[in-house]
Amino acid sequence: QLRSIGAKSNCRSIEMSSPASIEVQSQGSASPSSSFFSGSSTAKQPTAEALARWEKDVVVMEESIRLMLGNHLAEAERTLDEASQEVAKREIDFTGGEHDLRGGFALVGAIMSLLNGLASLENNQLDTVLERVWAADELLTADGEWAGRTVLRGLCLLVAGVVQIMQGSITRGVWHVLRSWLFLRYLESDGLNFEGHEKSCVRSTALFALGVFNLFTSMLPPSAMRTAGWVTGFKGGRETAL
Repeated sequence: QLRSIGAKSNCRSIEMSSPASIEVQSQGSASPSSSFFSGSSTAKQPTAEALARWEKDVVVMEESIRLMLGNHLAEAERTLDEASQEVAKREIDFTGGEHDLRGGFALVGAIMSLLNGLASLENNQLDTVLERVWAADELLTADGEWAGRTVLRGLCLLVAGVVQIMQGSITRGVWHVLRSWLFLRYLESDGLNFEGHEKSCVRSTALFALGVFNLFTSMLPPSAMRTAGWVTGFKGGRETAL
C-alpha cells in the first residue's frame, strides 16, 4: 500500500510541495551522502569569530526554547526573529566554519507554532505551521553543506509530513515522512558520532529527529511497517524511539 502511495505521490510531488521541498525531491532524490556529516571535523579549524557567532546563535536557540516552555511564546518568537535579522546582515565565511542558522531559527519557530496550535486549537493553525516549515527548509538551502543542515532538512520533511497527516492529507504526509528517512538514516552512524564545535547541537537534534521518526512509524500497522522498511531500509520502532 505504501509503495502505491509513494508512486502516486511522486508523480504529484511538484504540485504538492513548496519550492524548497521541490529541491529536496529533485536534486535531493539521491539522498545526501554520509560525507555531508564530515562538517568542520575535516575542514580547517573554525575562526575565533565563527566560534563566537556559533555560541551566540546557540544561546538564542536555547533561550527561545526556554521562553516557549515558560509559555512566553511572543517573546520567544521575537528573540528568534531578531537573531534571524542579525544573521541576514552577516558576511558568512562558510570556509571558516560559520553557518547560516536562519533556517534553524525558523524551524524552531514552526515547531513552537505547532505546539501552540495543538494547545489552542486555533483555526488554520496547521496551515500556518506548514507554511513556516517550508519557509525554514528554503532558508536551510542558503547554508553551507554540513551535518546540521542535513539533520534539519530531514526534520523539516518529517514535521511537514506529520502536519499533513493531521490535516487529513494522508498520502502526502506519509510520503514526506518516508522521504525524511533519506536524510535521517545517516544520523545513527554519522550524526551521533559527529565531531566538531557543533557536536552537541548536531547530536541533540539528531536524537530528537530519530526519536520522532521512530515513534511515528511505530504507530503504523505491522504490514505498513514492513513495507516502509522495504521502501526506505528503516528498522526501528517505539522502543528505539523512547
